[in-house]
Amino acid sequence: MHARGVFTGRLCDKSCNTYPFSLGKIATLAMPPREKNTINAINALMKDYPLAASLLIYGLIEQELKFFLLLQRPSYSTRRIKSSVIIPRTGGKQFSQFSSLSDSQFVRQCFHKCTLGTLEHILRIKSCRISRRRNDLMHLNKYVQSEHRKSTQERRKLDRGRLRKAIRDLVYCSDRFFADKVVFCRGKLVFKC
Repeated sequence: MHARGVFTGRLCDKSCNTYPFSLGKIATLAMPPREKNTINAINALMKDYPLAASLLIYGLIEQELKFFLLLQRPSYSTRRIKSSVIIPRTGGKQFSQFSSLSDSQFVRQCFHKCTLGTLEHILRIKSCRISRRRNDLMHLNKYVQSEHRKSTQERRKLDRGRLRKAIRDLVYCSDRFFADKVVFCRGKLVFKC
């Protein structure tokens, strides 16, 4: 179900046009997606700078997961949210202990200390691989370990593989948590209607 209650599914035709369909509700058109410029930047970077596009994708994922939690805060469902997760650098406080704070206090005291891995645990994202892939990219762990010896073409091939994984992570999170759904169609990221 769309976070705004707009529709429950989407269809994509051969020309990348997406159409909402509804299971019992009338589909309504939403305002233009908040992150349209970010998606456009990712699309522009993908061909020549796959590593930069991947980093931008993981930044978008983290931002949108935090935004999802902030919007869902008044009505946390225990099925979707694991509130017993301990937030790092808070003296051992659990996520549930921040629920009574105002939005600005919640952001300052909880979200500023939440990592992508912590968000994965709170949102019950299986296997928590998204944060590992993001950390490998952000901190260049793989590059320092072995890739610095490889040729530019070999590194480029590896970067494109990481970009494919980042796109899959974005589409996965988008389907489950984002208000504006994203699909990968004909070599570019597009918003679903």
